[in-house]
Amino acid sequence: MSLYEDRMSVLRSEMNYESALMRNKARFIKSVTDGEIDLVSGRQSRETTASRLNELGFDTNAKLLSLRNDNATSRRNGSQEVVTDFSSATDFDYLLNMPISSLTSERIEGLHADANKKDAERDKLQKSTAKDLWNDDLDKLASAL
Repeated sequence: MSLYEDRMSVLRSEMNYESALMRNKARFIKSVTDGEIDLVSGRQSRETTASRLNELGFDTNAKLLSLRNDNATSRRNGSQEVVTDFSSATDFDYLLNMPISSLTSERIEGLHADANKKDAERDKLQKSTAKDLWNDDLDKLASAL
């Protein structure tokens, strides 16, 4: 059962990470299309753009990764690590390396829909116990056999 508790913790962290990543990407696309962030003119350096993303409150890559690792860290160490934002140009590569073809309203809607699905999965998992997860796995195994 303790392994299933660890598994639930990892699944929750993964879902938090994926949801936050998708929401940041959707907000980034919206900010670019609304003109809050200038990527197309070529007048802004990567560092200036990263600084602007930091000002607008976008999560850095390190902060997103901390969402993924928080539960595992807290279970191992009994406390959570604090991640600092350094806002270097590479902290926002997950946004700045998105293809221009993804800067569409359809992509924004798709990212929001996917994030909502992850949130629903996480909420369902929050209401479950390790024993429920174990029983679900046994049911899947029984139907496969």
